[in-house]
Amino acid sequence: PREYTVTDVGWVDWSADLLELTDLRSLAAHSESFQREDLARLDRLPMLRCLALNQKQPKPIQRGALDVIAGLPNLEHLSLTGFEIDLQAARRLASLQRLQTLELLGAKINDDALDELAKLKNLKYLCLSVENLHGKGLSHFNAHSKLEVLELWDLTQKRDDSVQLSLQNLPRLQTVQSNFAFDRFHLENLPSFSRCVVESDDGAPQVEQSRVFVAEVLVERLQQNIMR
Repeated sequence: PREYTVTDVGWVDWSADLLELTDLRSLAAHSESFQREDLARLDRLPMLRCLALNQKQPKPIQRGALDVIAGLPNLEHLSLTGFEIDLQAARRLASLQRLQTLELLGAKINDDALDELAKLKNLKYLCLSVENLHGKGLSHFNAHSKLEVLELWDLTQKRDDSVQLSLQNLPRLQTVQSNFAFDRFHLENLPSFSRCVVESDDGAPQVEQSRVFVAEVLVERLQQNIMR
């Protein structure tokens, strides 16, 4: 009989049997609540380039599980939904220097945690649920950052000029998407910026375009990397 090698698994219910697929490059799994022993055994998948985990019951991610994820040598794209990310967790994630895509949703990220995530020097796409964001956190993503796409969701404040001014430290930033009403004046000064999408209270996107509409392809490509 012909033998097959499974390399990509997308959005399935979590099962320990997945850990037997040692050639996996991409895994997207969801669960009501991931157990500590499940995540602690992800080191059985050393070929993983893309990992997406979604749990419906938000809770902190265990330190042991973070150590395993941080030890995956080929990981480039990481999406965690429903995991509470504190300062300690952010410090551990900052060791994933190969990361190009990072999504942390359903977890409130503060300025101190952003300070740690800014150490991810190869990051191109960053999507966060944030609570009280000020310019301090984003300011650590400085001129050396490769960040091209920034998504900020669940912001509770309406406007903070320090947040907008901090974006001017990001020379490669092309797209901003958020429920936060950014001022186009601050964004248009960015040399690579092309699009800002602000989602209104009814969920309808309002596109503010300031240069050639070139970022859409980049956004789609980076988001699809989680599933490749």
